[in-house]
Amino acid sequence: MSIRLFKISFIIMIVFIILNIGIFLYYFHDQVVSRNISDWANFSSYISGTTSVIISIMTLLVTICIAKALSNLDEKRHIANIEYEKKRFTRDLREKKYAEVSENLNSFWLAIRNKNGGADELYIIRTRFFLFAKYKDHLFPNLNRNDLKPIDDILVEILEKMDKNLGTDNPENLGLVEKFQKEVNSFHKIMQEYITTQ
Repeated sequence: MSIRLFKISFIIMIVFIILNIGIFLYYFHDQVVSRNISDWANFSSYISGTTSVIISIMTLLVTICIAKALSNLDEKRHIANIEYEKKRFTRDLREKKYAEVSENLNSFWLAIRNKNGGADELYIIRTRFFLFAKYKDHLFPNLNRNDLKPIDDILVEILEKMDKNLGTDNPENLGLVEKFQKEVNSFHKIMQEYITTQ
């Protein structure tokens, strides 16, 4: 029941009560005010008999209106809770994936110091990061892939140099490592902003 319909019903009820009292006064206006209690009891019976039905109907309508409003409020609250839980679940998944990628990128520092198996470790790091960049759309749909490309390019370049047995002591490689660190810092900033704003 809408508020407008409720107001119309309320006005009709008031008009009916006033009309009821008006009809009584019209027919019995020439009567003197009685001192007999039974006359007052009859008047009370007349008023309650003619208006109680309307008041009962209005009470029923108000109860239905309140029940419907509470039901709508509960439904809106339920929908809001579902949306909140979806967002929280998605954020938790994003934070977990970001933690995995961060840990993967942090293992870079151990890999470049490893003289024996560093290239293999770097290959794994690069593959994991590449897969994250390629298949990120389900968790990070608005993340620009071009923001991730510089890290992948640097990893590929470092892998090529490690295949040629150029160590990280080489000044050219040190420049790549510094560039990698700068890009990783940029990546962390982008990811943290993305997670907190989505």
